[in-house]
Amino acid sequence: NINVIALEAVVSTQSTGYQETYEKLSHEIKQASEDIFGDAEEESNSSKRVKLADPPVTTELNWYYKSEGKTHGPLSSSEMFEMQNKSSFKPGTTVCKETNREIFYDVKRINFDDYID
Repeated sequence: NINVIALEAVVSTQSTGYQETYEKLSHEIKQASEDIFGDAEEESNSSKRVKLADPPVTTELNWYYKSEGKTHGPLSSSEMFEMQNKSSFKPGTTVCKETNREIFYDVKRINFDDYID
């Protein structure tokens, strides 16, 4: 059932403390529904339709960060991961997703590697 798949996706993201992107969840639900219903509709060889491939879904987020009163970005998850590994962020730096610029988190709480394709 598609509702169960969606619920499992939401529950799994809540348990890790991180949110999947809307695009990634939407893509996974669409894939699951195609898997479930894809073979239910049988067509004769003469009436089969050619399905074009969907464009690739980019799940890597862009981020903004605030340091010393200035906001910087957007930067990709890969760029943020590199900066974090090089200890480029000053104490007190906060970050937010490009998709939700109202909620900022301490940069130490975010594992940017989880958001890289």
